[in-house]
Amino acid sequence: MSEVSIKNKIHKSLEKMDASQLQSAWQVLQALFNQQKYTNIKVDEPALEKKISKGITQLEKGEGTDFGTFLNEIHADYGSR
Repeated sequence: MSEVSIKNKIHKSLEKMDASQLQSAWQVLQALFNQQKYTNIKVDEPALEKKISKGITQLEKGEGTDFGTFLNEIHADYGSR
């Protein structure tokens, strides 16, 4: 199927959608764009494994943070998105 054909089908579908469906479609498109934005990020797996291991060790020692406290800190830093 050609690019023009796909765009036409999308356009026709958008014309039939109500506000709620359009909002959902917009969220899907945003998720697709965000996914593409992060596909080229390189992960330093050894460093990540080391951090995970350190976190597990801290949890085993009872040094973890309460999940509610964590969420409150995230909300304070980043707000609700």
